[in-house]
Amino acid sequence: MRTSSLSLLQAPETLVLAAGHGGSDSGATFGSFKERDQAITIVDRTAELLSSRDVNVVVAPHAHDTDVTIGWINRKYSFGEAWVLEVHRDSASGLGEDDASRRCGVYRCQCTERRGG
Repeated sequence: MRTSSLSLLQAPETLVLAAGHGGSDSGATFGSFKERDQAITIVDRTAELLSSRDVNVVVAPHAHDTDVTIGWINRKYSFGEAWVLEVHRDSASGLGEDDASRRCGVYRCQCTERRGG
């Protein structure tokens, strides 16, 4: 996949996945749903799927707040060595459950079942 005119960025050896929010930052919330928890589940499952397809995937530590995670990534990888994807999952804070489901889906059962469209 060509994503840049810089050859250094066209074929990184590693994909780093970081859950949006983390540590003490729950992100958006809806009832008992927390964006942080859902993003962590999505990151972990995505890492499993990609790793099973021989993609070199590294998961940033979930316990870190965003600024610490960014520092961790910057210390571990030099420019062009990895693509870094930060995953967010908006839990539609402040919306009723039906509206939240229509907007972005409310995950149930550890993000394996999606309600709404």
